[in-house]
Amino acid sequence: MNYTEKYELRWKGTAGGWKILGDNYDTEAEAVTAMEKDSEVTSGAWRVVRVSEVTTHSKAKA
Repeated sequence: MNYTEKYELRWKGTAGGWKILGDNYDTEAEAVTAMEKDSEVTSGAWRVVRVSEVTTHSKAKA
């Protein structure tokens, strides 16, 4: 079984609805740093969201 975990930024402006912003980050600390930097320039609500994926079986056939 393979397990991966990434973090992404989500932003909600005055128009409503959460938007996923650009890059995925390898660590929560990287995502928080990016959020703090971006939130200085853009107002609205910000979130750091953990995205997890579990792969139990995969097969490649050429």
